[in-house]
Amino acid sequence: MSIFRPRWTAGGPFDDTSSVHPNNQQMRDLAKVDDGVQGHHSPETWFFAAERLSSALPTFPWAKFRLAYVHLLLEDLDGAMELFQEARKLISNADATFEEYFASLKAAVEEENRKAELAWSHPEDDGVIVQHWHPPRDFDAFRHQFPSHTSELLREWHSYQQKLGPDIAAQRYARLAAVQSSELEDVFTLGGESLNRIVRAGFFGHAVDRVLKGPPGGIEHIVQILRDFKRCLNYFSASVLPADAISQDDLRSMHRELMKSSRIGFVHTDDDSPIPYLNMVGDYRRRLVIADMNPEDANEDEPPRIVQFARHQEIELHMQTFLEMMHERLSKFTLGTGDPIAFALAAWIHYHLAVIHPFTDGNGRLGRIVSSLPLLKAGFPPINIRRCMKPKYLEALHKAATTQDLGFLTELIASEMRESIRYLSTLHPPSSDDSQWRLNINDGVTRIVI
Repeated sequence: MSIFRPRWTAGGPFDDTSSVHPNNQQMRDLAKVDDGVQGHHSPETWFFAAERLSSALPTFPWAKFRLAYVHLLLEDLDGAMELFQEARKLISNADATFEEYFASLKAAVEEENRKAELAWSHPEDDGVIVQHWHPPRDFDAFRHQFPSHTSELLREWHSYQQKLGPDIAAQRYARLAAVQSSELEDVFTLGGESLNRIVRAGFFGHAVDRVLKGPPGGIEHIVQILRDFKRCLNYFSASVLPADAISQDDLRSMHRELMKSSRIGFVHTDDDSPIPYLNMVGDYRRRLVIADMNPEDANEDEPPRIVQFARHQEIELHMQTFLEMMHERLSKFTLGTGDPIAFALAAWIHYHLAVIHPFTDGNGRLGRIVSSLPLLKAGFPPINIRRCMKPKYLEALHKAATTQDLGFLTELIASEMRESIRYLSTLHPPSSDDSQWRLNINDGVTRIVI
């Protein structure tokens, strides 16, 4: 698309580097960014160099302009527009060539927004809206039932904790959730003995046996993603759990931890050429989004079944409304150990975070962590859903939206918790053998199948 290739005057104000005296690192970044602009590198490889330059030299038009350029290539149209505006203010004389381009870019962005608005309310390709957006609703607006086997579930969890000790049991459960929650969202797919090793040894490159699908950064990037999940859980445990409440600032901070190594995301295409895009880490999304409920193997002639999420302009308002509801509701209950209502409350919280869909990416993983608050208060482990259950999981969320019945989601959360505990119970207790996987050197022991 030509609009993603800015036009400006060669040798003009946006090419002038005479006003700065870069250090050695900045010289390397200048060269990397310049090569990127020339098309010698894909945008994700020079984004961070452009960001470092713009941060270190905030009044340097050359750097600000090229940071805007790479935002554009990474499909952050709104961010690119803002940065181009800032770059324009840094030069004394307007660049006529760029001004003409900027006017066309502004018109194109407005047209994109118009199309997105139309697609949100009137789907393309004869699509049918099967799940209309609805503002937050109180817990009592939903039908909810409690899982029938919560007492047995709690006994199994306590038995596992007694077997390994509470700290190791919680640690292994968290590792399992980090892997399976990421696989559920197609962040990566691991194979072989990867899951067993990671749960036993931790987040190390040598623990990964096979990568069936993953980010371009390979095993080390996967390890970073898993460690980010752990940091997010740590923030949740240290800041949210003791307070019994969560703020929008908490959510943003947790999202920053969760997505720290995932600022560049990738869309995998049919020709196996991943398309990079920029994640707005720690910030709410700035675009309208919808989802198609049709399965991946659906017939091409099948019309899209559209799910509406909250309008991006209203996310702040809806999040504030829901978090106030959540705080009020949780304060009404004194959750005792094993209290089954914790599952219904978790389902209610999870449903709302799913349909508001506040962030560009990471909503599912973050939503399952936050929704675990009442479960943890009642002595249960957090929510964990396996990838094989994704169709039932999405259907349960859909039923909550369209029938105001939380029962299906509540039951799924409980049954998947039991599966997690039973899987963990099959693993050997900690031993000296686990240390062989606590390395981050990728050699012949780690086999990669892409």
